Amino acid sequence: MVRLLNNFEGLVEFLVSVEDGQTLADICADYLVPIDDVIADNGLITEPKAGEVIYIRKRPAHLVKPEFVQNSSEPVFKTVADK
Repeated sequence: MVRLLNNFEGLVEFLVSVEDGQTLADICADYLVPIDDVIADNGLITEPKAGEVIYIRKRPAHLVKPEFVQNSSEPVFKTVADK
């Protein structure tokens, strides 16, 4: 489930329900958002579980660079101490 919160002057905000088997890296790749922003915006210290709702803030496209989107084959969190 995705719920649009805001679409004003290029800033788009969503609430996204994590689906079974979906990783944070998958979600960030789907929305082309920097994974560090999503971690910080949601105060995450572990991978979100299926059914959890996370906040996605998508900046104007010219501000988001592809190198900020993590490859979904790499783990986002190895341990809590990693972030």
